[in-house]
Amino acid sequence: MHSGKVVLGCRFPRIIKTTSPARCYAHPALCALLPVYHSSQSDNRRKKKKQQQQSSQPVRRARSNRGSKRRRREDSTVRLYRLMGEEDISNDSKSSCGCEDGTVEAPAAAAPKENGRAADPRLQAISDAIRVVPHFPKPGIMFNDITALLLRPAVFKDAVDMFVERYRGMRIAAVAGIEARGFIFGPAIALAIGAKFIPLRKPKKLPVAFTNLKGEVISETYILEYGTDCLEMHVGATEPGERVVVVDDLVATGGTLCAAIKLLERAGADVVECACLIGLPKYKNFYKLNGKPVYILVESRK
Repeated sequence: MHSGKVVLGCRFPRIIKTTSPARCYAHPALCALLPVYHSSQSDNRRKKKKQQQQSSQPVRRARSNRGSKRRRREDSTVRLYRLMGEEDISNDSKSSCGCEDGTVEAPAAAAPKENGRAADPRLQAISDAIRVVPHFPKPGIMFNDITALLLRPAVFKDAVDMFVERYRGMRIAAVAGIEARGFIFGPAIALAIGAKFIPLRKPKKLPVAFTNLKGEVISETYILEYGTDCLEMHVGATEPGERVVVVDDLVATGGTLCAAIKLLERAGADVVECACLIGLPKYKNFYKLNGKPVYILVESRK
């Protein structure tokens, strides 16, 4: 009979690999060696399986870390995107959001802005309530009439509210209204923000003697589209350093507002802004008169 070395090495390799110890009755030497062989094979399989498990764990952890880092990048990108508002995000930030094509869905288009503020839905109703009367008060003049607006309480209130929302909290001490339609909006705005109202009147409309005032008037002449006119104000109507807003219904050439600014500044007032319901398109973006910004709600209609 061959030695165990020969049997295992040359003559019976297939029998050793495929035969269990119970079936090796014809080969006593094989019956002794097969259990050792099978146990070593089982040990090898267990070692390989353990090595595979150990080698696969770092890979899974790395993938998990990559996923958490991606989520953190997404969160930081979202926060940055919210802070930036309308501004674009860089291409690197877009590609880190995990989109297939490396882009980010653009936000909804920002609402158009008028006079430095987002367009208000109330403005359309205000504009629709203004009618145009041609050739009034003189030929060639397109007169913007606010009578229809005054006949609609809800629209009238919206117009006043928009001025109040702007000037509340700006430490306005007085609202100066230009005769005559400045008297319609001015007192309502002044009452709402807790300020006094100063009437700027046409010539010879102010009495010479007035309680708590010096009784003197100062005047300022200005040029209109269709002639000249003059504004007058009591000298003691405002105190030096008081913050004042000038209110009128419409601004065209700006002559009336310039006269009002000069009157108030001669009395020592600090004119903060001019506010008008209607204005030419050039006044939409805080056009300045005598260095003072002009704030309008709607454009004049033609």
